[in-house]
Amino acid sequence: MIENWYPISIYYHDNNENQVEILQEVRSIESQLEEFYQPNMWNDNVLSTLGTIPNVIQQFNLTNLHKFLCKHVLNYITELNIKPSRFYLYDSWFNKIEKYGYQDRHIHGYDLISGCYYFEYSKFKEEGIVFVASNKFGREDILTYPFTTNRLILFPGLLEHSVKHKKTDGVRKSISFNFKLEYF
Repeated sequence: MIENWYPISIYYHDNNENQVEILQEVRSIESQLEEFYQPNMWNDNVLSTLGTIPNVIQQFNLTNLHKFLCKHVLNYITELNIKPSRFYLYDSWFNKIEKYGYQDRHIHGYDLISGCYYFEYSKFKEEGIVFVASNKFGREDILTYPFTTNRLILFPGLLEHSVKHKKTDGVRKSISFNFKLEYF
């Protein structure tokens, strides 16, 4: 579903198509990833595989997840009437956030469709990913998407976003990624 927020369109989809297959695929490699998690990757307290494995989805052959993401990136760019010559999964990484974890405001970059797929959370209602944009009056507007298991969120790579402090027990697990858009 596309949600327009000023000139920015954010796409989200609650997966009920092939969530079991994707979850089985992801869980089958989780133990292999433990040695690749790095703490404080961004001077916050998120554990991430970013920087240790360039593209987790491709390296571990997560084909169901990859097909699912490609399908929805295509839906997103079609809805936006963007016509790149091609798009491809540029990078991907796993994240774990425990109680009191957070992630500061950041962007991913130009010519990217960025996203996150939540495959496990602590079963408590939590705020979610927070997007920040300046409105036509020069003030910041904030939009929050709650964390929900099997939720996919896609957004422009230049859109500033963060994750607020996690206040509940348990571990929130997600896969973040960027799709590169190329124009020939």
